[in-house]
Amino acid sequence: MFISNTQGDRSLMDASNRNDERGIEHASFDDFLQLLHSSLTSWKKWITRSSKKKSIVSIMPARITTSPAVRRELRTLGASLREARLRRRLTQELVAERAGMTRPTLRRAERGDPSVSAGSYALILQSLGLLDGWGKIDDLLGDRLAIEQLPKAIRPRK
Repeated sequence: MFISNTQGDRSLMDASNRNDERGIEHASFDDFLQLLHSSLTSWKKWITRSSKKKSIVSIMPARITTSPAVRRELRTLGASLREARLRRRLTQELVAERAGMTRPTLRRAERGDPSVSAGSYALILQSLGLLDGWGKIDDLLGDRLAIEQLPKAIRPRK
């Protein structure tokens, strides 16, 4: 058995492996570190090449800029989620597990962090049993404008 890096070269572990009586292969720790270093170097080169080609490889997420009104509403939503969780006497760990996310993500959502995805908010609402009706938007202004734009009278066709 041999381990290869991303360039397909045989590693030093191939030559230094020795089998014990159970058939398990061993290598020295230095050989392992050298293999790890070469693999990481290969990945670093690949990511650098990919980023120059404008690929979708991204190391850091983009910073999200939001208006004060959006931040205020997200904080209100987060506080409501936290309050609903506490009223149900559920721990952050349990809600995060049910929502399929980590506890830090749930904590950020409860604080109203704008970098938390809308899907994550929906999963939290579902885990609390509050998802029904979340996607419905009451657009009163839009309804009023649509009514005002209706024709005053409809003439019958000849």
